Amino acid sequence: MKSCLFVVPSLADGGAERVVSVLSSELAKKIDKVSILIYWDTDFNYHVNDKVNIINLSGGNKKAYAKMSIASRLKKMRSVIKEEKPDVIIPFLPHVCLHVGIATLGLDCTVIQTVRNNPKSSPDSKIRRFIRDLQIRFSKCTIVQNEEQLEYFPEPWRKKIHILPNPINEDFLNIEYEGSEKFRAVAVGRLTEQKNFPLLINAFSSFAEKYINVSLSIYGDGALKDELNKLIKKNRMEKQIFLMGRTDNLPDILAHSSVFIMSSNFEGMPNSLMEAMAVGIPVISTDCPTGPKELIGDNERGLLVSIDNKELLIQAIQSILLRNSEALKRSYKAKGFITRNFSPWEISGQLIIICNNIK
Repeated sequence: MKSCLFVVPSLADGGAERVVSVLSSELAKKIDKVSILIYWDTDFNYHVNDKVNIINLSGGNKKAYAKMSIASRLKKMRSVIKEEKPDVIIPFLPHVCLHVGIATLGLDCTVIQTVRNNPKSSPDSKIRRFIRDLQIRFSKCTIVQNEEQLEYFPEPWRKKIHILPNPINEDFLNIEYEGSEKFRAVAVGRLTEQKNFPLLINAFSSFAEKYINVSLSIYGDGALKDELNKLIKKNRMEKQIFLMGRTDNLPDILAHSSVFIMSSNFEGMPNSLMEAMAVGIPVISTDCPTGPKELIGDNERGLLVSIDNKELLIQAIQSILLRNSEALKRSYKAKGFITRNFSPWEISGQLIIICNNIK
């Protein structure tokens, strides 16, 4: 493989976009040409290596993209692909995979399908999951993030499906964890149902009734912002629980907090959890499909609690507060585990091997 084209809606907001920014930047050090086709530009982009060529499908922001017809979007995408002539095309997110599949009909090109979330739950409709499965069934190659995702697909398909975990930005690997004098919990993610922030807010509210000098900061934005603010007010936690919005300073925030908590109902391979482990902060996660169990192990590198179990989550938070030395031992193991297995150098090397062996 000498050239690669990633396709993703933007270079902001989500985990898939973050992975593309990290993976493309590292890949640009190893192969001749790396490009990213984005649907729209934003004012809050993840950093990308200067060697990476960024192509804006709409030529503007999300409003400019919305004004384009579906036909014009696909025509422009096909034109870009024909001009770029990449050795491989790697679309991220289900609807992007579908767009690329249509735009490349009849073209002599290699498209790698990607699974970025729990395949049982995402996409969120049976028809879209059927289309996703159909694309994977007939693709030359598919990338999933972990063993649990791989096992979803029928045995005969697995010969063409490869596990490629998410790479972690070196900013998280290189920072030194310092902690916080006051007990400060932190959570990160889109404000959506998947992340189950109401569970976290309710659990932390009960925890904070006993331990007054504590706080929870939730970083991210999304459709449930107003609903979550109402829940915080209902629990009378306005001085202890905060919706912080987006941030570009997450490594430093994690390095100066007490515990990272993920309350999701399901995941793919959770970037925010991996980044927290890379920093070395103690972590708590629901044992949701897919990813946390593989990352944390049997409570070796953090604490796992049952999905949607408020009482167990409260107990886990108390455990971090009261037995911090034990928590720090687990977080030390976690940082080593992430550093060894998920560096950009390691994951980009694995991707090159996968691409070079596509038949």
